[in-house]
Amino acid sequence: MKALLNREFVFRLEVLNNLSRERKNSTSISDYASLLSKDRRTILKNIEALKNDITHLGCEKYITIISTDESTVFVDITPDFDTNYFLLYYLEQSVLFNLCIEIFNGNFVDLQSFATQHFYSYSTVYRKAKELNHLLQQYDLILDLNTTTYIIGREQNIRFFFFTLFWESYKVLKWPFKDIEYNELKKILEERNPEMLQFLIKPNMVFIWFAVTITRITNGYIINEEYDYTDSTFPMLSREKFLKFFSNFTKNYPKLEILDEANWNYEANFLYFTLLTSQIYPLKLIPTLKLTNFVGVKMNNSNLITEHWIKQFMAKFDISLDINEYFYLYYNLLSLHNRYLYLPGPVEIINIFNDTSYANMDLFIDHELVTTFLNDLFSDPIIAPLESQKQSLINFYLLLISELMNNKRPVLHIAIFAHSSVFQKDFFETILIKHLSFPINFVSYTAKEIDFLITDVSLSGFLHKEIPTFVWNSTIERDKLNRLISYLNMVYTKKYKVQSRSTKD
Repeated sequence: MKALLNREFVFRLEVLNNLSRERKNSTSISDYASLLSKDRRTILKNIEALKNDITHLGCEKYITIISTDESTVFVDITPDFDTNYFLLYYLEQSVLFNLCIEIFNGNFVDLQSFATQHFYSYSTVYRKAKELNHLLQQYDLILDLNTTTYIIGREQNIRFFFFTLFWESYKVLKWPFKDIEYNELKKILEERNPEMLQFLIKPNMVFIWFAVTITRITNGYIINEEYDYTDSTFPMLSREKFLKFFSNFTKNYPKLEILDEANWNYEANFLYFTLLTSQIYPLKLIPTLKLTNFVGVKMNNSNLITEHWIKQFMAKFDISLDINEYFYLYYNLLSLHNRYLYLPGPVEIINIFNDTSYANMDLFIDHELVTTFLNDLFSDPIIAPLESQKQSLINFYLLLISELMNNKRPVLHIAIFAHSSVFQKDFFETILIKHLSFPINFVSYTAKEIDFLITDVSLSGFLHKEIPTFVWNSTIERDKLNRLISYLNMVYTKKYKVQSRSTKD
């Protein structure tokens, strides 16, 4: 949760995330300063701090930063380097993060004791507490350190805040719950409850949700009221099956077993709702899931919005959906809409797409046309209740559409013929797979169906047919690669009549 970082760590992460990922890259300090809108001295200071952090974390084999003078920085970063290591390191040194951890664990006494224990000045801690209160207000909560609970508001909102805190901080690195044994919890969830396996694609998300629940109940904070989402039903797991699972789960934790019937149901309903609205499932997994029968399900706002969204999308782009594509949109949109209708606070919905980027939308539907459609959606009276969350929702809508269209796009058949021994056929195949947003199929130059030919000799006379061709000599240059990619995009767009603003108007 970057909102809890000390200010100096925020900028250090910004410098880190903007370092070039090109191997053994050398960049001007002035260019970094211009990119980040800071002076050179600030950039140099933060680069030196980053170098010390790299050494402290033992990450020298993953990232190297060398600044031999005050004008240039040399960077070498391995492809698998993950800045989450640095995020957690900085969080654990930040005032607000430590304050939240003490409140969660029930160790907080007062601000003066906290300041003394962590070697902060009281004025710094007092100022940071005000910042935390501002953040909590986004979750409809109030920080009041003069009360015994410290955070005032609905227990559901407090749970959601702490889940967000732990998930965004510890999702890949460490287990932060000292009183809950990780392997024991993992065994209970994975081995004894097969119906939960479909939720364990991102297992740490599920583990953290249960750990937050167990800790809060153990510390005496129990959900004692129902929310407005009691009628929400999801196709991936029926409420009845989840309640049966939760009943078996509570037998492993004595503090959960002593809940009275009403509180137990409140806890189970909240866990059911939050687990099923915190994930996004890729299309390829939908056929493997057993979907709940929807006959007789009560219709609520989130269902209405979801069904209307899909109808508008299909009509706007003249698209038909098979059963898996429909449920892919229905389930993921239903999760998003329930989350944004009923739960407060800025939260990262957990997505498990592979290499999907809505910033580089596939060519099958023009990116500008899609964003225009999404912007116009919120003027519809049915979808208008989500207007306040428009920008965040649009980001997720783009992800969903991109994944859907990726599955629907036709293939371009490419032949690569090498006459010269220095012509690197494997190199071209790797480059095209990496840089083209549409699916491609490599075929022989003698195949019946060829859409594009890459070669180092002229084959047009031999093939006796007109094929878009890119003739390549032995020299590999970035400009030529860019031209090749652009040419292929143009051929694909022309062949499949890709929709754009001009073709729709």
